[in-house]
Amino acid sequence: MVTTELVKGSDGNHILIIPEEFKAEFSGVDKVDICREGGCLIITPIRKSWSSLADAERADENFLNSRPDVITPNRDSE
Repeated sequence: MVTTELVKGSDGNHILIIPEEFKAEFSGVDKVDICREGGCLIITPIRKSWSSLADAERADENFLNSRPDVITPNRDSE
C-alpha cells in the first residue's frame, strides 16, 4: 500500500500529494473526480472527451498547406 502526505493549506483546503509512481496517470490532468466507497476515497482523473474537441481552437487556413507528400503516387501494389 502506498501512502501520501495530506497537507492542510493556510486557507483550510487540503492538498493531496500524488506519489511519484502514479504521476504518469495524472499527467495533463487538472481536475479529478472524488467519490466515497465505504471508508475509501477514490480519486479518478478527469480527462478531456472527444466532445470537447468542438471547443478547441481551430487551425488557421494555412495549416498544412506546405506539407510534403508522404505517399508516392502510382505506387505498384504487390
